[in-house]
Amino acid sequence: IHEGLPLTLVEAQCSGLKVLASDRITRECDLGLGFIKYLPLDLKLWAEELKNVGIRADADYESIARHAIEYDSKHSVKTLIDYYNGFLN
Repeated sequence: IHEGLPLTLVEAQCSGLKVLASDRITRECDLGLGFIKYLPLDLKLWAEELKNVGIRADADYESIARHAIEYDSKHSVKTLIDYYNGFLN
């Protein structure tokens, strides 16, 4: 019924693509790059937005890399280890 964290939206932003997403999608997938716009589920509104949205954003790939670090597996492993170590101390 619901997708927890749609990684396709993260991947699209990392590729420099602009994203239109339902306003019911978690905000955790927004990398803070200004590439994603949340819209209510209204067909006419989506049609208008699709007319106006460009495909590519002005991608600054260094900025994307900084914002996407929390999705990196090495970062995730360190976060998980730190979390569990908190129980041991």
